[in-house]
Amino acid sequence: MEIKDLIISRAKELKIDLKPCEIDWVYNNLLGLLTPTMRGRIIKTAFGETTLLHPLYGEPYHSLTAGIISECDNKFIIPSEILQKAKARKELSILEIGFGLGFCLARAINLIRSVNPSVELKLISIDIELPSIFPPSPPMISKEHSKIISLIPRFLKDGIDFSLILEDARRVLSKIELEFDAVFHHGFSPLRNPELWTKDILSLIAKRLKPDGVWTSFTSSLAVRKALLEIGLSVQSVSSVGRKSPSTKAGFGIPQILSPLELERLQRSSFATPLKDPELRWQREEILIDYLIRVMAQGGLEPPTPRFSAGCSTN
Repeated sequence: MEIKDLIISRAKELKIDLKPCEIDWVYNNLLGLLTPTMRGRIIKTAFGETTLLHPLYGEPYHSLTAGIISECDNKFIIPSEILQKAKARKELSILEIGFGLGFCLARAINLIRSVNPSVELKLISIDIELPSIFPPSPPMISKEHSKIISLIPRFLKDGIDFSLILEDARRVLSKIELEFDAVFHHGFSPLRNPELWTKDILSLIAKRLKPDGVWTSFTSSLAVRKALLEIGLSVQSVSSVGRKSPSTKAGFGIPQILSPLELERLQRSSFATPLKDPELRWQREEILIDYLIRVMAQGGLEPPTPRFSAGCSTN
């Protein structure tokens, strides 16, 4: 079926009557999201660290402006509160959505063990595939990273119980019974890699959080934040690193901290519409078509405007 036929079919299922120009808006935005923004393989961050570009999503595995270590520390590990817990606990558990190059997990081990060398770690990482190559890690985590890469997909050594599950996270999460102190949610941008950012998969992840567990991610996506709130999690903005936008943390046991402007955007923006994947098996383009149609029906382009913002007449 042609893409425009898929758009028309999904709009009918949603009982949304799209005008031809609105169909074009959805189609053009979809093509833009499915087209890689960058091409190549190996790329350097502003700090001279080596990372990779993903061939499908066209995005780097790490922030080029924040740097690998700074991103790991300030967007995932420190906001997760795992270091405070390491001081008081004998065991910690971390779930990682997207193993990527393994740098963030290596950094987490490095920092946690610097706080409490004897803490037992249960680490589960889920990714659909591994890259064909692993670039050199930043020197300060080379020891931890080398151990992980040499022993994947599973090892129990030096107080670390690590498992790498190479499968679609949507198929795996319902089978995991362990609850986690922290969840590091990687993946690529929500509208490039929507399979990992729907309300449906976030609901599964939330069920795996301990009552005082914390979910952290690099994104400040309105669609993701709205989904987290609808699931029942409290949401906080984390200070920006390497860009203007903040990152996000969420949990059942943390206070909600969002600015009045952030709350207003979550209430009023048509883009504060959670991504959906009700059967946890939709293809990337199906998730995006459904999302874009629902955004279009609520106003389309930001700042919020009438539906004729896509060039349609109100007549």
